[in-house]
Amino acid sequence: MMTPSRPQTLLRLSGAIALTVGLSAAGSFGARELNAAQSPPAQSPAVQGAVVLKPASQTSMAPAAQSTKPQEAAIQVPAGTNKIANGSFAKGAGDSPDHWRTEGWEQKSDVTSYTWIHESSQPAELEVDNSKPNDARWMQAIDLEPGWYYLGAQVRTEGVGQNNTGASVSIMEDGAMSHDVRGTTSWHEIGFYLKIGSRGGDIEIALRVGGYASLNTGRAFFRDVKVIPVKAPAEGVASFELDTVRKESAEPPVGQPWTLAATFVLLAAISYFGWNMFANPTPAARQERIVEREQPKKSARQ
Repeated sequence: MMTPSRPQTLLRLSGAIALTVGLSAAGSFGARELNAAQSPPAQSPAVQGAVVLKPASQTSMAPAAQSTKPQEAAIQVPAGTNKIANGSFAKGAGDSPDHWRTEGWEQKSDVTSYTWIHESSQPAELEVDNSKPNDARWMQAIDLEPGWYYLGAQVRTEGVGQNNTGASVSIMEDGAMSHDVRGTTSWHEIGFYLKIGSRGGDIEIALRVGGYASLNTGRAFFRDVKVIPVKAPAEGVASFELDTVRKESAEPPVGQPWTLAATFVLLAAISYFGWNMFANPTPAARQERIVEREQPKKSARQ
């Protein structure tokens, strides 16, 4: 068996060092992705939930057994043209109103039911009923031009858990949402203001029970959804800028830029050193190669 030459040993050592450094750099990025994968996503998977039509006796037309005051001051809905499609839920077919769909973190029918309640004598409603902890919602995608908008709806709740995110109007972006309603409440308006940047923006508005990594139980009923352009947000109501929300939700790189540059410089230096050692062997290494080549010839002559 031939003993590896010194250049070959150095080259293998250089490769091992380069591989170790590269894996270490990649590991720091991979760890962040692994942590993110172990939590429910900010935009939960687009899972079609079961839609259930309930008899009129079980719908939200019955008054709430217990009612508490909303936890926020009354919102004055601004005047203007409503940009949402079918915000009254008056139009539809089958089990859902036009332009609306359901999504949930858990898709099983025994976890959440979604109901379109439409009686001729009452305003139509959408219900989200989480019998088990979930982040579930009725949703609609909408394309908005630059400017400020008011996003809101009327809501009432029954038995929504107190310890996690309750019923809300939100967009599927981290943290951009109305005040969330918990417990049992009567009908009241909830909403927030959203600024769309100069390039415009596509958003998804959600009528929701629960939230990201904050699954909840209980029933919520929504009606009269609105997206209204305004000149500026009103005082005392939550407001957000879409560009800022998206920038803050983007994951920052791990480490500092100079560490990545230093890693590549180190890898290049190791590769250069190993290549030169292999391409330009020392006199002793050249003599060792000559001896190795001559040994088979001597054995053949003998």
